[in-house]
Amino acid sequence: MQIEFNNITTLTKEEQLQILEWRNRDFIREKMLNQNIISKEEHLVYCKNLTKDKSNLVYRVSINKIPCGVINYTKLDYTNKTGEFGIYVLDKSRRIGICVGRLAIYYYFEVLNFSELRIRVLSSNKRAILYFEKLLFFSAPYLYKKEFIINGSSIDIIHYSMSYRHWNNVVKNRYMDTICHNSFIVDEKPENIYYQKSPLTI
Repeated sequence: MQIEFNNITTLTKEEQLQILEWRNRDFIREKMLNQNIISKEEHLVYCKNLTKDKSNLVYRVSINKIPCGVINYTKLDYTNKTGEFGIYVLDKSRRIGICVGRLAIYYYFEVLNFSELRIRVLSSNKRAILYFEKLLFFSAPYLYKKEFIINGSSIDIIHYSMSYRHWNNVVKNRYMDTICHNSFIVDEKPENIYYQKSPLTI
């Protein structure tokens, strides 16, 4: 399987607007911290601003040349090597979701060389909680009560983090059987998935 990440700043206007159409779909938007409908004008300005904003990286995901999702790294701190992560994939195949998520985290630690990855999930999003805990192996969640106001209601948010040490010593070995047999391309350049089995220590 070929998995390709393309920075959305390199896409055509039509391709950028396709991503907007995905993002505004009810079943995707209702799982986000920002659930507002985004206009075409707002989205195109956002894409343009990303060319100057190094704290946010947004990629369109394609599987075997078919666009099917988005991953984003936000709040990237290049000094402390920390950032946040978000993902959605339109393909309902469990295998696709696992491969893309694991490859995105591999890319964050092994290619971008960051040290800690954080995610935030709505406490009501049970499917995402299972995905991050059981399939991507994030651990030690903590709950912020009433952290966000969404549609006039106070919403609880679950926070997760993964350190490079936990990634390298525990998680990486568990990912590799899933991702190392796939072709991985970023902005039209092949990325070699390097794998040397790490000892399972904490």
